[in-house]
Amino acid sequence: MSHVGKGGHIVGKRDGMRSEINLLISVGGIYGCYLLSGLLQEGIYVYRAEDGGKFVYTFFLLWIQCAVNVCLAFIFFKIGECVSMQQALHS
Repeated sequence: MSHVGKGGHIVGKRDGMRSEINLLISVGGIYGCYLLSGLLQEGIYVYRAEDGGKFVYTFFLLWIQCAVNVCLAFIFFKIGECVSMQQALHS
């Protein structure tokens, strides 16, 4: 069975499954990266040096992490815009 999707294109059952699989992979990747980030941060926070010192600049670390995230998001957003423009020009 098929139905009409965006732009009036006929979308078959196979195309719907492909988008669902892509969604599941994307969600899994997001959760995986989020959990890995949490594990790495926790490792930094509980680490004790040989002299007994520990990491005390938590706010600074989180600020740097957010700044890097904003910069990367901006870069990938611009890359996505360029790719979309290229595809629109070639269509």
